[in-house]
Amino acid sequence: MKTLFRTLLALFSLILPLSAQEGDGLGFLNIVNLIPGKIPADVTIAGKELMPGGLVAGSATGWFMVPVGGKPITIELDQPEDTKIIIDKTSGQIELVDGVANVIAIYLQPDNRKKKDGTPYPPKIRIRSFPAFDGRGFALTFISTCPEESHFQLGPNRIETKPFESIDIPKWSGAPFDILRNGKTIGHATGSSETGSFYLFVGTNPTGEYVTAFTRAGTQSVPPWMEKDKIKENP
Repeated sequence: MKTLFRTLLALFSLILPLSAQEGDGLGFLNIVNLIPGKIPADVTIAGKELMPGGLVAGSATGWFMVPVGGKPITIELDQPEDTKIIIDKTSGQIELVDGVANVIAIYLQPDNRKKKDGTPYPPKIRIRSFPAFDGRGFALTFISTCPEESHFQLGPNRIETKPFESIDIPKWSGAPFDILRNGKTIGHATGSSETGSFYLFVGTNPTGEYVTAFTRAGTQSVPPWMEKDKIKENP
């Protein structure tokens, strides 16, 4: 029976003018879950659930629009009684700026402290923002949220990366490929038949499990029909 509920009001800030207020415009978010495991994360912004049934590990919400200004964001993990990892809590809010698009990675940050009984403190859920970008043809950027410097193989490319370092993958053709660490496959990038900009993320947990996520990362704009409606409302 599931008895443990851990709720996170996740903390991060996008750079925006302090004068931005709700109603001034729309910001764009694409949220990616990099917490390994079978339990999806329930993500809500300003009390509205983004994905019915939760956001599973290695998946993304896709782009959605949110009015600019400060918004509380909640991530809830329903953990089974026999779970090996208990996730700590934190709190805060997000800030959105008009016309700015960001990919938001949800990941685990280990806590190296020990309790009085010698057991480790639980890891903390953290959120980090990465800017949308436009590249020519097929543009792919790789980012590891793992806490240590790591070696990965992305198809034919061997990568050595530090946490949160952005690494552009040259000459990618849009083809799918496997992601390996120490010779072991930890994920798969589905690739794309259409040109565009993409992020490839990898995350881990204290038990050594890994998860990868491949998602679109191109800049966004308000659909033309919404712009027309705005003009009608504000002649």
